[in-house]
Amino acid sequence: MAASDLAVVFARDPLAAHLQILRDAGGPVAWHDFPRILGDAGVARSRAVAAWGAVKVRLAGHPRVVAAGVPTTFQWRAEPAASSTTPPAVPPGPPVDLQGLLESQRRQARIDGLRAAVALLTELQSYRPGPREPRELWEDLSEGAAADHGLSAFGRPGETVDYDPLIHELIGEDQGELRVLRAGYTWTHGDETVVLQRARVRSYG
Repeated sequence: MAASDLAVVFARDPLAAHLQILRDAGGPVAWHDFPRILGDAGVARSRAVAAWGAVKVRLAGHPRVVAAGVPTTFQWRAEPAASSTTPPAVPPGPPVDLQGLLESQRRQARIDGLRAAVALLTELQSYRPGPREPRELWEDLSEGAAADHGLSAFGRPGETVDYDPLIHELIGEDQGELRVLRAGYTWTHGDETVVLQRARVRSYG
């Protein structure tokens, strides 16, 4: 299905759009990939995330969908080939990992909260201190607050970097030397590192 068609389907029936994604995927789809795929199709991320709460429950209970694993993945189950006039019964899929779903929801809620904290830290870093407020004090405060939440900053304003679209937000075009305008933040949880905010960069070539 074309991306534009998927957006139309989502506007009419979000569940149908998610089922179409599974049919087109040909394999398991992680829960956090749905908003990205819908976003590529032109659906606003805020709408995709808002719809997910209701959709995930219906996907988990759908007779043609298998949900398993941590983090939870969903996969379309093909219809069995009929070997007689009486089609065979569809065997039950593996049980839904409700604990995994709950952990995934908690993880996403924490990431959303950390993104809000990153926005506040960015505001602190852009604050212009008065004559009795050394800038180093504000930097220490913001870095200390980040560490308390398990956040790590990368890319100091003014330093030069090589462009990486996974961690950099490019302003304008890449025409030469790139300098950091605003730091980025990551959150590390076990073996996983999540980019909460990409560092903003601009070309000065």
